[in-house]
Amino acid sequence: MKAWPASERPRERLYSHGPAALADAELLALQLGSGTRGRSAVDVAREMLAAYGSLADVAGREVGELAHVAGVGPAKAARLVAMSTAERTIGARSRSVRGALRRVAGSLESMRTLETFASIIEGRKLREKDEVARARGRNGVR
Repeated sequence: MKAWPASERPRERLYSHGPAALADAELLALQLGSGTRGRSAVDVAREMLAAYGSLADVAGREVGELAHVAGVGPAKAARLVAMSTAERTIGARSRSVRGALRRVAGSLESMRTLETFASIIEGRKLREKDEVARARGRNGVR
């Protein structure tokens, strides 16, 4: 990849255009870090994606299985498994926080609904008091 123009290298494209500009093989290649003699990290990543199907499928593999992939080995396999585990942990925590925020938002919405009902009931009570007072006034009762 060193021979590639800078505009085609995954790391440089990530910096200049963001991660959404990269293909799955390029994202995986960045995690691999390097390829082997005669095969770039992108080549190894493409072969992994062809064998496993998707990034999610690669991320779901055991470290021992990934270590046996040509061009990966134990160090890169450990890096891949560590990153996929970190991603799952972050995702689980994010889902937990989002769930808590939804519950709070639901509670706030319930409170607003209760406040609205309380206002309606209070308004009715005031109107009823006014009607009673007017009726008493018409009847000369105080």
